[in-house]
Amino acid sequence: MYGSEEQHLTDGRAVRILDPGTLNTGSGPDFFNAKIVMDGCEWAGNVELHLKASDWWRHGHHRDPAYDNIILHVVADDDASPVRSDGSPIPQLIFPLTPTMQACYRRLTESSKNPPAMPCALMLSSVDRIYLDDVIVSACRQRMQEKRDAVIKTVRTTGGDWSKAVLCAVARSLGFGVNSEPLERLALSLDLMACEGHSDDLRQLEAILYGQANLLAGDAADEYQASLQREYEFLKRKYSMRPMPEALWLTGRVRPANSPYRRIALLALLLRNSRSLLSKILSAGKDIDALRELFTLSLEGYWSIHTGFGKVSRRPASTLSREAADVIIINAVVPVYMAYGYYTGDVETVEQAQELLEALPAEKNRLVRDWADAGVRASTAEESQGLIQIRKRYCDARDCLRCRLGHRMLRRSCVPVDVAGKAVR
Repeated sequence: MYGSEEQHLTDGRAVRILDPGTLNTGSGPDFFNAKIVMDGCEWAGNVELHLKASDWWRHGHHRDPAYDNIILHVVADDDASPVRSDGSPIPQLIFPLTPTMQACYRRLTESSKNPPAMPCALMLSSVDRIYLDDVIVSACRQRMQEKRDAVIKTVRTTGGDWSKAVLCAVARSLGFGVNSEPLERLALSLDLMACEGHSDDLRQLEAILYGQANLLAGDAADEYQASLQREYEFLKRKYSMRPMPEALWLTGRVRPANSPYRRIALLALLLRNSRSLLSKILSAGKDIDALRELFTLSLEGYWSIHTGFGKVSRRPASTLSREAADVIIINAVVPVYMAYGYYTGDVETVEQAQELLEALPAEKNRLVRDWADAGVRASTAEESQGLIQIRKRYCDARDCLRCRLGHRMLRRSCVPVDVAGKAVR
């Protein structure tokens, strides 16, 4: 579309696209910093795209000052005339769509009674593998940067406490999505000095954790819960601890192995076994086996046969699997490496994070399986993290038009236009 000698606006004026600008993946105009030549002058500003010109009014852009610097409105159907918030008209260019492109657009944007996990699933085969790989790697980089920034944010909000930040990252990954946020908040509420002072007594550690999680309140289901209640009341007064809200925990439709009670028991084991979690993680470097050993935890005692207080499990004592340990490494250790390296200027630590992503196998979860069903199979953690990012950021939000894959498919289905703006047949 751009680079042509000349095209014509709906009002007959000539226009030439010098630079389409930069695709905006957030809110606001679709393209930033575009350049066009119109009325003998060069204009710089933003560009908005719609299937129908009337979408400008339907989306309320005529009332939004954020769209006042639009220099060009590109549409397929010229059924209305756009104006800025002050009433001034906006130049409009018709870009004809082929039936193929219209079908692609509808498939990406229109809802159905049984929508697929990814609207583009049936069209992914049209995307070159080299381009797809680039999109996946870029999405992984974006996801890891977001996780890195979350670790750094915790460091700053805790006054530079890296031990607390690392524990929060690990606790969040232990939640495996269902109770990730509550576990992170539990870790944030802990007094690590108190935990370390009682790390030689697992029962006291569990009293602190279950008490802080607000899972000890009410009538005791058995003697073990009663003993933890008594222990926590003493420790709470000693360390001036305040429990977190109880309503945060999700227990319905959660598999026994993933119950918050068992996840908290694993966190207690980790606190008992790793007094300096940060130093142990950093000293392991890119040694995957050493990192896996660090997170190979086996429930013991009471929690080897219980899924909750007074709830006996029919399953034997469980050990955190190698696959689960890998998930913790991917979602906690790698972001910690990236955050610590970025924060301290240690390039080697950042490189170790990347090497771990390339060496670890892809996660096995529903999102990754959906991509495999669509013909895109991940073999490394780098690839699976990229696919998860694309799915959560664009597919689930049905924001296909801002996704690089959706944009690519639309481009491949469009046709060139001549200097009069008409499709070349």
